[in-house]
Amino acid sequence: MTLNLKCFPVNKSRWKDFEELFGDRGACGGCWCMAWRLRAKEFEKQKGSANKRAMKKIVDNNELPGILGYINNKPVGWCSVAPRYKIRKIKGTCKD
Repeated sequence: MTLNLKCFPVNKSRWKDFEELFGDRGACGGCWCMAWRLRAKEFEKQKGSANKRAMKKIVDNNELPGILGYINNKPVGWCSVAPRYKIRKIKGTCKD
């Protein structure tokens, strides 16, 4: 079986697809893929809708936070992509 996988950056026009993929819970307990972008306390404080708003702000600012994978035009996967300084939990970049 051959899968027709296509990948596109998450931008304003693909936000609804991002929401569809992440579902009502924001993928994993309100994460909205912000866990790596925030300090631990900040992330815990804003789990759920605040993390969703934070990711939406990134997209609305025309930053490309990652890529969505599609099969048959349906979003089926996600990979966060950002400059190292935006991923706060990478060793050496977090200044808590």
